[in-house]
Amino acid sequence: MPNVSTLMPMAALSSQWGACSAAYDPRPEQARSTFSLKTKPNRLTASGTPRASYQADKLGCSLVNIRFQLVLVIMTVAAISGVAQTAASVDLATIVQRMSQAQLDAHNNVKPYEVTREYQFFQGQDQGKPDSNVVADVTYFPPDAKQYAIKNATGNNRGAHVVKKVLDHETQMAGQWRDSALMDANYKFSMLGEETLNGRRCFLLGLEPRRDSKELLKGKAWVDAQDFRIRQIQGEPAKSPSFWIKKLTVTIGFSEVEGMWLQTAVQADADVRMFGRNVLSERDLDYRVGSAMAAKKTVRRNSSETNIATFIR
Repeated sequence: MPNVSTLMPMAALSSQWGACSAAYDPRPEQARSTFSLKTKPNRLTASGTPRASYQADKLGCSLVNIRFQLVLVIMTVAAISGVAQTAASVDLATIVQRMSQAQLDAHNNVKPYEVTREYQFFQGQDQGKPDSNVVADVTYFPPDAKQYAIKNATGNNRGAHVVKKVLDHETQMAGQWRDSALMDANYKFSMLGEETLNGRRCFLLGLEPRRDSKELLKGKAWVDAQDFRIRQIQGEPAKSPSFWIKKLTVTIGFSEVEGMWLQTAVQADADVRMFGRNVLSERDLDYRVGSAMAAKKTVRRNSSETNIATFIR
């Protein structure tokens, strides 16, 4: 197959093809455009025979036309084969393998940090104003330790109680991240297609937990098609965190912070017995990153059982 780069540049070839089309238009003169009439060459000699230059020019234009059509065919075939090759070369097994490696790399790349996090708790169908608002500082010390301190809490006490349970569970799970990671040991994966998320092309994977666990979600994951990092997870726990929770839908968002790939937002939408709809929204407000965080290490452990949102971290 000819190399497109070795052919005449497309713009020049298109221009020559257009000029030839106008000059040697086979239609009657009355049907041609003004441009065609003006550019029509003097085709005949005085005796009425075709001029040699006209025949040569016409042959040249025929070759230009052939090359022009050939370039179009090559470009079309290349575009189609390129799309097909991309789709075929990145199969599900490759995506899962690259995604697993990206999670390992992200975990190994995490430095000590402290994050100020805001929790908003909504009770009932009206989601306009939160029933309680909690701000906490969470400090992480690689590879497996976390501690937290609640800085401020307003509104009803139930929201603050839920947030404390969530943070207790987060500190307990700090060293067990593999138990909930999106890897073959925890999930069966399926290819659902592709979607654009926040301007990024993503592979959309179906998630089927391999065991009944509060830490695993049955749902879907958005995996960046370029670097294979997880950008979002959404689903329901494979096992309910509590008898009180009839249904729970969790959405977890990830983003880059100071060169680290971290979970930075969570929303849990629960149908709770006797209380109805409860929504807990979490977002990170500010990060402090660096080795100075390690000097503050006074790890607290809490063995209390969590009642809601055990899916977090």
